[in-house]
Amino acid sequence: FLLGQLNGFPLRKMVSYEKCMYLEIDRIGEYPEELVKMTKVRKNLRYRTRRVERELGEICLEHSLTTKQFQSNLLVLIDLHRKRWNSTETPSMFNDDNYCGFYLEATQKLSSKRQILLSTLTAGEIILAQTLSFRFGNKVVGQLLVFDPDYIKYSPEIVLLELYIKNLIANGVRNIDFGSYNPYKERWTNRLSNRIDFQIYPKRLLPALINVIMLVYQTLLTSVRKKPFLLKTARVLNRKYKMILRTYRRSANIESSFPDERE
Repeated sequence: FLLGQLNGFPLRKMVSYEKCMYLEIDRIGEYPEELVKMTKVRKNLRYRTRRVERELGEICLEHSLTTKQFQSNLLVLIDLHRKRWNSTETPSMFNDDNYCGFYLEATQKLSSKRQILLSTLTAGEIILAQTLSFRFGNKVVGQLLVFDPDYIKYSPEIVLLELYIKNLIANGVRNIDFGSYNPYKERWTNRLSNRIDFQIYPKRLLPALINVIMLVYQTLLTSVRKKPFLLKTARVLNRKYKMILRTYRRSANIESSFPDERE
Protein backbone atom coordinates (compact mmCIF):
# COMPACT_ATOMS: atom_id res chain seq x y z
CA PHE A 1 0.00 0.00 0.00
CA LEU A 2 2.75 2.45 0.96
CA LEU A 3 4.85 1.72 -2.10
CA GLY A 4 1.85 2.25 -4.35
CA GLN A 5 0.92 5.62 -2.81
CA LEU A 6 4.35 7.27 -2.53
CA ASN A 7 4.56 8.54 -6.14
CA GLY A 8 8.34 8.46 -6.15
CA PHE A 9 8.97 9.89 -2.67
CA PRO A 10 12.27 8.66 -1.18
CA LEU A 11 11.57 5.70 1.09
CA ARG A 12 13.91 4.07 3.56
CA LYS A 13 12.59 0.79 4.92
CA MET A 14 14.37 -0.60 7.97
CA VAL A 15 13.48 -4.10 9.13
CA SER A 16 14.12 -4.71 12.80
CA TYR A 17 15.35 -8.24 13.50
CA GLU A 18 13.83 -8.33 16.96
CA LYS A 19 10.38 -9.83 17.06
CA CYS A 20 7.17 -8.37 18.41
CA MET A 21 5.69 -10.71 21.01
CA TYR A 22 1.98 -11.53 21.30
CA LEU A 23 -0.36 -13.60 23.40
CA GLU A 24 -3.45 -14.81 21.56
CA ILE A 25 -6.35 -16.32 23.51
CA ASP A 26 -8.19 -19.16 21.76
CA ARG A 27 -10.94 -19.63 24.31
CA ILE A 28 -12.45 -16.73 26.22
CA GLY A 29 -11.33 -16.56 29.83
CA GLU A 30 -8.73 -19.34 29.57
CA TYR A 31 -4.93 -19.41 29.40
CA PRO A 32 -3.65 -21.01 26.16
CA GLU A 33 -2.96 -24.71 26.78
CA GLU A 34 0.64 -24.54 25.58
CA LEU A 35 1.43 -21.97 28.30
CA VAL A 36 -0.43 -23.78 31.08
CA LYS A 37 1.74 -26.84 30.41
CA MET A 38 4.92 -24.89 31.21
CA THR A 39 4.91 -26.20 34.79
CA LYS A 40 8.40 -25.01 35.71
CA VAL A 41 7.59 -21.47 34.62
CA ARG A 42 4.31 -21.46 36.52
CA LYS A 43 5.99 -22.76 39.68
CA ASN A 44 8.60 -19.99 39.45
CA LEU A 45 5.86 -17.39 39.10
CA ARG A 46 4.00 -18.75 42.14
CA TYR A 47 7.27 -18.76 44.12
CA ARG A 48 7.93 -15.10 43.28
CA THR A 49 4.42 -14.12 44.31
CA ARG A 50 4.61 -15.95 47.64
CA ARG A 51 8.05 -14.44 48.35
CA VAL A 52 6.78 -10.90 47.82
CA GLU A 53 3.81 -11.45 50.12
CA ARG A 54 5.95 -13.14 52.77
CA GLU A 55 8.59 -10.39 52.90
CA LEU A 56 6.74 -7.21 51.88
CA GLY A 57 3.05 -7.72 52.51
CA GLU A 58 -0.14 -8.70 50.71
CA ILE A 59 -0.07 -8.18 46.95
CA CYS A 60 -2.71 -6.05 45.28
CA LEU A 61 -3.17 -5.08 41.62
CA GLU A 62 -5.05 -1.77 41.47
CA HIS A 63 -6.55 -0.32 38.29
CA SER A 64 -6.97 3.41 37.67
CA LEU A 65 -10.67 3.86 37.03
CA THR A 66 -11.17 7.64 37.06
CA THR A 67 -9.34 10.49 35.35
CA LYS A 68 -8.14 11.72 38.73
CA GLN A 69 -6.68 8.30 39.56
CA PHE A 70 -5.01 8.16 36.17
CA GLN A 71 -3.35 11.52 36.65
CA SER A 72 -2.15 10.70 40.16
CA ASN A 73 -0.81 7.24 39.27
CA LEU A 74 0.79 8.51 36.07
CA LEU A 75 2.90 10.94 38.12
CA VAL A 76 4.08 7.94 40.16
CA LEU A 77 4.91 6.08 36.94
CA ILE A 78 6.95 9.05 35.69
CA ASP A 79 8.93 9.15 38.95
CA LEU A 80 9.59 5.39 38.83
CA HIS A 81 10.73 5.64 35.20
CA ARG A 82 13.20 8.40 36.10
CA LYS A 83 14.45 6.41 39.10
CA ARG A 84 14.90 3.32 36.93
CA TRP A 85 16.68 4.92 33.95
CA ASN A 86 18.42 8.16 35.01
CA SER A 87 21.41 6.26 36.40
CA THR A 88 21.93 4.37 33.12
CA GLU A 89 23.33 5.25 29.69
CA THR A 90 19.79 5.89 28.45
CA PRO A 91 18.18 8.46 30.80
CA SER A 92 14.41 8.66 31.16
CA MET A 93 12.55 10.49 28.41
CA PHE A 94 10.40 11.92 31.21
CA ASN A 95 13.22 14.33 32.04
CA ASP A 96 11.65 16.37 29.25
CA ASP A 97 8.71 18.40 30.61
CA ASN A 98 7.06 18.42 27.17
CA TYR A 99 7.11 14.62 27.12
CA CYS A 100 5.49 14.49 30.56
CA GLY A 101 2.89 17.01 29.44
CA PHE A 102 2.01 14.92 26.40
CA TYR A 103 1.42 11.80 28.51
CA LEU A 104 -0.67 13.68 31.05
CA GLU A 105 -2.83 15.24 28.33
CA ALA A 106 -3.23 11.99 26.38
CA THR A 107 -4.15 10.10 29.54
CA GLN A 108 -6.84 12.63 30.38
CA LYS A 109 -8.43 12.31 26.93
CA LEU A 110 -8.18 8.54 26.55
CA SER A 111 -9.27 7.56 30.07
CA SER A 112 -12.78 8.92 29.46
CA LYS A 113 -13.00 6.68 26.36
CA ARG A 114 -11.66 3.68 28.30
CA GLN A 115 -8.93 3.23 25.70
CA ILE A 116 -6.06 3.38 28.17
CA LEU A 117 -5.19 1.10 31.09
CA LEU A 118 -2.93 1.95 34.02
CA SER A 119 -2.41 -0.70 36.70
CA THR A 120 -0.30 -0.57 39.86
CA LEU A 121 1.20 -3.50 41.76
CA THR A 122 1.53 -2.91 45.50
CA ALA A 123 2.75 -5.07 48.38
CA GLY A 124 1.56 -3.72 51.70
CA GLU A 125 2.02 0.05 51.30
CA ILE A 126 4.87 -0.27 48.76
CA ILE A 127 4.41 0.50 45.06
CA LEU A 128 6.49 -2.12 43.22
CA ALA A 129 5.60 -1.71 39.55
CA GLN A 130 3.17 -0.18 37.07
CA THR A 131 2.08 -0.88 33.52
CA LEU A 132 0.47 1.44 30.98
CA SER A 133 -1.37 -0.05 27.99
CA PHE A 134 -3.83 0.90 25.27
CA ARG A 135 -7.02 -1.07 24.68
CA PHE A 136 -8.85 -1.36 21.38
CA GLY A 137 -11.89 -3.60 21.73
CA ASN A 138 -10.58 -7.02 22.77
CA LYS A 139 -6.94 -6.16 22.01
CA VAL A 140 -4.38 -4.59 24.34
CA VAL A 141 -1.07 -3.01 23.31
CA GLY A 142 1.56 -2.50 26.00
CA GLN A 143 3.19 0.92 26.16
CA LEU A 144 5.27 1.19 29.35
CA LEU A 145 6.24 -1.14 32.17
CA VAL A 146 8.15 0.36 35.10
CA PHE A 147 9.29 -0.94 38.47
CA ASP A 148 11.09 0.32 41.53
CA PRO A 149 14.77 -0.71 41.18
CA ASP A 150 15.06 -0.89 44.99
CA TYR A 151 12.96 -4.09 44.84
CA ILE A 152 14.47 -5.66 41.71
CA LYS A 153 15.34 -8.88 43.58
CA TYR A 154 11.61 -9.67 43.76
CA SER A 155 11.19 -9.42 39.94
CA PRO A 156 8.22 -7.06 40.36
CA GLU A 157 7.70 -6.67 36.60
CA ILE A 158 7.17 -10.43 36.23
CA VAL A 159 4.75 -10.61 39.16
CA LEU A 160 2.85 -7.62 37.78
CA LEU A 161 2.51 -9.07 34.28
CA GLU A 162 1.32 -12.44 35.56
CA LEU A 163 -1.52 -10.87 37.56
CA TYR A 164 -2.24 -8.29 34.84
CA ILE A 165 -2.55 -10.88 32.07
CA LYS A 166 -4.89 -13.05 34.17
CA ASN A 167 -7.05 -9.98 34.76
CA LEU A 168 -7.13 -9.10 31.04
CA ILE A 169 -8.09 -12.63 30.03
CA ALA A 170 -10.89 -12.69 32.63
CA ASN A 171 -12.22 -9.44 31.15
CA GLY A 172 -12.50 -10.69 27.59
CA VAL A 173 -9.18 -9.60 26.06
CA ARG A 174 -8.20 -11.94 23.20
CA ASN A 175 -4.92 -10.45 22.01
CA ILE A 176 -2.09 -8.89 24.06
CA ASP A 177 0.81 -7.21 22.29
CA PHE A 178 3.95 -7.12 24.47
CA GLY A 179 5.94 -5.09 21.95
CA SER A 180 9.61 -5.65 21.25
CA TYR A 181 11.35 -8.89 22.17
CA ASN A 182 12.58 -9.50 25.69
CA PRO A 183 13.47 -12.97 27.07
CA TYR A 184 11.33 -12.69 30.22
CA LYS A 185 8.22 -12.11 28.07
CA GLU A 186 8.56 -15.53 26.45
CA ARG A 187 6.68 -17.18 29.32
CA TRP A 188 3.45 -15.48 28.14
CA THR A 189 4.07 -15.47 24.38
CA ASN A 190 2.58 -17.86 21.86
CA ARG A 191 2.86 -15.70 18.70
CA LEU A 192 5.69 -13.73 17.12
CA SER A 193 5.50 -11.09 14.40
CA ASN A 194 8.07 -9.08 12.45
CA ARG A 195 8.31 -5.37 13.06
CA ILE A 196 8.95 -3.05 10.10
CA ASP A 197 9.75 0.66 10.37
CA PHE A 198 9.25 3.00 7.42
CA GLN A 199 10.74 6.45 6.91
CA ILE A 200 9.29 8.55 4.08
CA TYR A 201 10.91 11.81 2.92
CA PRO A 202 8.82 14.35 0.94
CA LYS A 203 10.36 16.02 -2.12
CA ARG A 204 11.57 19.15 -0.38
CA LEU A 205 15.04 20.47 0.42
CA LEU A 206 15.10 19.88 4.19
CA PRO A 207 13.71 16.29 4.10
CA ALA A 208 16.13 15.49 1.26
CA LEU A 209 19.07 16.75 3.35
CA ILE A 210 17.87 14.76 6.36
CA ASN A 211 17.66 11.66 4.18
CA VAL A 212 21.28 12.13 3.02
CA ILE A 213 22.47 12.73 6.58
CA MET A 214 20.70 9.56 7.79
CA LEU A 215 22.29 7.51 5.01
CA VAL A 216 25.76 8.84 5.87
CA TYR A 217 25.12 8.22 9.58
CA GLN A 218 24.04 4.62 8.97
CA THR A 219 27.12 4.00 6.80
CA LEU A 220 29.45 5.40 9.47
CA LEU A 221 27.67 3.42 12.20
CA THR A 222 28.10 0.20 10.24
CA SER A 223 31.81 0.92 9.77
CA VAL A 224 32.33 1.73 13.46
CA ARG A 225 30.63 -1.49 14.56
CA LYS A 226 33.15 -3.49 12.55
CA LYS A 227 36.04 -2.01 14.55
CA PRO A 228 35.93 -2.74 18.32
CA PHE A 229 38.27 0.12 19.25
CA LEU A 230 36.16 2.74 17.48
CA LEU A 231 32.98 1.24 18.90
CA LYS A 232 34.35 1.39 22.46
CA THR A 233 35.48 5.00 21.97
CA ALA A 234 32.08 5.99 20.58
CA ARG A 235 30.31 4.42 23.57
CA VAL A 236 32.57 6.25 26.04
CA LEU A 237 31.96 9.60 24.30
CA ASN A 238 28.21 8.94 24.18
CA ARG A 239 28.18 8.10 27.90
CA LYS A 240 30.07 11.29 28.78
CA TYR A 241 27.74 13.37 26.60
CA LYS A 242 24.67 11.98 28.37
CA MET A 243 26.22 12.59 31.80
CA ILE A 244 26.93 16.22 30.88
CA LEU A 245 23.40 16.61 29.53
CA ARG A 246 21.88 15.16 32.73
CA THR A 247 24.01 17.46 34.89
CA TYR A 248 22.93 20.48 32.84
CA ARG A 249 19.24 19.56 33.06
CA ARG A 250 19.41 19.05 36.81
CA SER A 251 21.16 22.37 37.35
CA ALA A 252 18.59 24.09 35.14
CA ASN A 253 15.73 22.54 37.16
CA ILE A 254 17.34 23.67 40.44
CA GLU A 255 17.78 27.22 39.16
CA SER A 256 14.20 27.40 37.91
CA SER A 257 12.86 26.24 41.29
CA PHE A 258 14.37 29.27 43.11
CA PRO A 259 12.93 32.71 42.23
CA ASP A 260 15.30 35.61 41.55
CA GLU A 261 15.97 37.49 44.81
CA ARG A 262 15.54 40.78 43.01
CA GLU A 263 11.97 39.83 42.24
